[in-house]
Amino acid sequence: MVFVVNQVTARAKITAEAAIALSQHGTVAPSILVSRVDFATSMTDGRTAVELDPSSKSAAEISVLWSYLDHRMKGAADHG
Repeated sequence: MVFVVNQVTARAKITAEAAIALSQHGTVAPSILVSRVDFATSMTDGRTAVELDPSSKSAAEISVLWSYLDHRMKGAADHG
């Protein structure tokens, strides 16, 4: 299990507080997903934020998250 902190307001104090609180119950992914227009737009036309603009901050956040999760899943498969 991994917590993903998402839909946060950039630089809000509560974001760090939420991550700290969640970390007491499990692993928190290192990539925090900020509430961005790209994410809302992607839901309206069926594309991902990465497909809309691969160079966007949204795409970077998703890429970091996916790389982290992929690494964890491959590690779990190697030990399972």
